[in-house]
Amino acid sequence: MKKLLVAVSLLSSLNVYAINSETMNNASDAKMMYFDFGLGAGSATGWGQSSLAVSPMTMGFYMNKNFGVEAGMDALPDGGNSSGEAMIMSYHLAAKGVLPLSNVFSIYGKAGLGVNTYEGEQGAPTGGMQMINQASIGLYGAGGVQFNFNKNFALYLEGSGIAVPEIGNNGNPNNGSFGSTYQGVVGLEVRI
Repeated sequence: MKKLLVAVSLLSSLNVYAINSETMNNASDAKMMYFDFGLGAGSATGWGQSSLAVSPMTMGFYMNKNFGVEAGMDALPDGGNSSGEAMIMSYHLAAKGVLPLSNVFSIYGKAGLGVNTYEGEQGAPTGGMQMINQASIGLYGAGGVQFNFNKNFALYLEGSGIAVPEIGNNGNPNNGSFGSTYQGVVGLEVRI
């Protein structure tokens, strides 16, 4: 019974907070800049292990409460495959569509173009290891949910990826290369 009362009290508090706050969903189509920062886990085609996923900076602009455009950067700093350790930096340019479900919760999707830059080890033809650097371009997509604290802050949970078509050996884990990248992050959105 105590747990039920605590849960009801917590939900009531969140509801009152949401009603009394000017959330993004109630803003009158205000144009706002936003910045996203997130942490999670991710991987790439051919990697034998997952990596920490860091979204250190996504910068965007809401045209209205339902549509925005953004540019972002993500990192998978500690991945690897059978050839050795690897790191991928990803960059994207995308459109963002937001569907408010209530004053507090929204779902969203993103679509655009992305670039993966790969740095890692691979076996050298003469034996030993050598460092390689590669870049590939593909389609960027993401989807997630947002909890809006108020007009300026939201917590989000997002899954994203850059789908890169396999060209040559970019999907072959035996040569240290890579293809598509995937990540899931939890983060904070700050709006100004």
